Amino acid sequence: MKRLAVLLALFPALASAQDSGLEDVLGGFEDAPPTAAKPPPEASDWQVSGSLTGSSAYNIDHVKPTPGEVDHRGLSKARAKLNLKLKGKLNDDWRLQADGYAAYDDIYRIKGRNDFPSQVVADQETDKQLGEAYLQGRVRPEMDLTLGRQIVVWGKSDTLRVTDVLNPLDMRESGMSDVQDLRLPLSMARADYYLGDWSLTGIVIPEIRFNRLAAYGSDYHIASLASGNEITPSSGMDNAEWAGALNGHFTGWDVAFYGASHYSDMGTKNATMIRHARLNMAGGAVNAAVGNWL
Repeated sequence: MKRLAVLLALFPALASAQDSGLEDVLGGFEDAPPTAAKPPPEASDWQVSGSLTGSSAYNIDHVKPTPGEVDHRGLSKARAKLNLKLKGKLNDDWRLQADGYAAYDDIYRIKGRNDFPSQVVADQETDKQLGEAYLQGRVRPEMDLTLGRQIVVWGKSDTLRVTDVLNPLDMRESGMSDVQDLRLPLSMARADYYLGDWSLTGIVIPEIRFNRLAAYGSDYHIASLASGNEITPSSGMDNAEWAGALNGHFTGWDVAFYGASHYSDMGTKNATMIRHARLNMAGGAVNAAVGNWL
């Protein structure tokens, strides 16, 4: 009760001080100008991105190998992979993009490198590749040009690959690779010309590169014998592959026509060698949207 009485006695004095002391103390706050919001940072013309991933495989239904064969039972992969990507604008009309990866599979250290064929260890233990690396720009208002290592999805179907024949595939682990990692880039020059609803594309590919297959002795090498010597045509304009496409995009439907002269990526194998025949192809595709159906 004594504390309450003292507070009540002091209340008139505190009230009388409101117009003097408190106003002097708090007077400057109401007059402070509002703080301006900090503008967001401007986006850079250059971007670097990447990812670090890990993958493993374990074989649960594998026949015991005969003496002399590789034992792939149990844990068969313990891989770490680093992906890096660089892209940016050189100016308003030209941009640059490049990516690549480096991977290391620790399974060969864990199980012992001597238990695997040397070609499997060389192909799978360490792996580093330059992916796409190209310069793309506009040479005229209606024409784009792309130069460098590229991946071109040639056709309307990403899975069936009926006309998608330009880029070879990484088939070292059939059924295990991500779709984005399947296609292998090729050095090429590509020109796209746009005219209304139509676009015309021309491609020249001087680099000759075929499907990347599993090495003999790998768990994914289906043949019981080693592959024959592969005959690969030399890269250059003398053996260059070429392709062209005409695409039309309209309301509710589109149409495309394709043509190419290229080498068979898989090749034909006999007991001593693998040959890659030169092929000429022509194809087309039509897509129509009807309600929720395509």
